[in-house]
Amino acid sequence: MVRKAEIFESDSLTSLKKIFSSGAVVYKIFRNKVKIVLIAKNKKQIWCLPKGKIEKGETREQAAIREVSEETGIQTIQLKRYLGKISYNYYISDIRQPKTVHFFLAKYIKGRLYTTDIEIDDTKWFFLSDAIAQMSYSSEIKIVKKAKLILKQHRLCEKNKP
Repeated sequence: MVRKAEIFESDSLTSLKKIFSSGAVVYKIFRNKVKIVLIAKNKKQIWCLPKGKIEKGETREQAAIREVSEETGIQTIQLKRYLGKISYNYYISDIRQPKTVHFFLAKYIKGRLYTTDIEIDDTKWFFLSDAIAQMSYSSEIKIVKKAKLILKQHRLCEKNKP
């Protein structure tokens, strides 16, 4: 089931300070097709892209690389291109928490999938079409579709189904 992130609106709800995060659509070529990595949360009910909070003194790029490593076990990625950002709200004790996540397209270089993060239930490679079907958040699906178009332009996706 695809979930829609709550879009920012001006309202009078109590808010905490805005959180900024960074993540990536990490891809690799397997048998002439593109695969991307997703993480599972909430007892594998939510499948999404690896992402996390940008720490003090960190750039968006540095945070994306670190978060991919922490959440997936992938040791080395190469950032290829900025894909854009998504903004949404989540709630902590009934207080609205606004969040913006910046995403990059990243090429897998080395590392095996595993996680020691207690919030992550699983990490898995998916073919692009399967990943889009599996993903839980519509805003992240749009980011993956943008990545797919970019990869297609570079002829990495031509054998994948549209």
